[in-house]
Amino acid sequence: MLEPLLARARDDDNVVGVAVFGSRAYGLHLHGRSDWDVLVAVREPSDGYDSQRGGAIEIAQLSLERVADPPD
Repeated sequence: MLEPLLARARDDDNVVGVAVFGSRAYGLHLHGRSDWDVLVAVREPSDGYDSQRGGAIEIAQLSLERVADPPD
């Protein structure tokens, strides 16, 4: 299920890393409709990994700039 996203991220020089988080990452409270929560860390914000909700994969994009200067 994640392979298309991972393949695209591997070929994208802007992507620093990809991480799965949430219930699937921990193997807790899984049920038939459990989705995959995926964080895509990028060097610069882009439209390539816009946040998506409501499907089998929920994508959250995070830029290194945001990591370096988190909100209060």
